[in-house]
Amino acid sequence: MDNARFSPRIGHAEGMGKKRLIPLAVLLVAVLYQCFLGCWAWSASQLPDHVATHFNGSGEPNGWMSRPANQRFMLVFGFAFPLFVVLLCYLARFLSSGLVNLPRRDYWLAPERRKGTSDYLVRHSLWFACHRAVENRPLQGA
Repeated sequence: MDNARFSPRIGHAEGMGKKRLIPLAVLLVAVLYQCFLGCWAWSASQLPDHVATHFNGSGEPNGWMSRPANQRFMLVFGFAFPLFVVLLCYLARFLSSGLVNLPRRDYWLAPERRKGTSDYLVRHSLWFACHRAVENRPLQGA
């Protein structure tokens, strides 16, 4: 990062091009989701027939799912939901301002700032998807 300095006001390194961060995030999402799908497929044979999916305050299981139901749940919430968030953030650039719920909407969606705001939302939703791909990894069987 040649002469890059972190700007807490906008949350990125000023010397790095903002445009380079989106392709990096897309690449990372693709790699992490490949890993997620590999772990998801591998875990299908490793999980017990009934999988503990909810635990009380003492750490004792009190909610269960069948293995196929757990696999479907993990696929929807570990894979599809974060990508749905990315899609919503991307589509926000095409929606009328009245359909986008942001604090100080008129400021952030003013014509001169709308593209930057949209890029910011997409960039951060991609990092959210990366985080969810890592955190929603399938659990190993007991």
